[in-house]
Amino acid sequence: MTEQNVPRSDDLVLTGYFLARCTDNMSGKRPKPPRLLGSKTWSDAYDLFFAVLGSGRTKLQFRNTLRNSRDTFDPLFDNGRRGWLDGATRASVLSDRDQKIHEYWVKRSDEDLAHAVMKHCRKS
Repeated sequence: MTEQNVPRSDDLVLTGYFLARCTDNMSGKRPKPPRLLGSKTWSDAYDLFFAVLGSGRTKLQFRNTLRNSRDTFDPLFDNGRRGWLDGATRASVLSDRDQKIHEYWVKRSDEDLAHAVMKHCRKS
């Protein structure tokens, strides 16, 4: 099965939402993965979720898919990231699923979101 044929699961999209919302932008430098993950690079952060959410993708395909999910949500948060560079076409309109995820989680704490997502995180 090629990557194009692997639909993004709700859990993968929620993980992308978490990565966008909880980005560590405290240093005033380049935004980093959420501190809770203990990852220094975005690739390492994505890899924490690969075993559970990979769905047959290669590691590179998975990283790209999760990054794309995160990029979709980046413009919604003051996290130092712009998300999609062509934001006028991609980030300005969320899919129904993405909008529902945002509407549900925007009212809840970062801790609740992290708890929901961390069940998918497996450190190797």
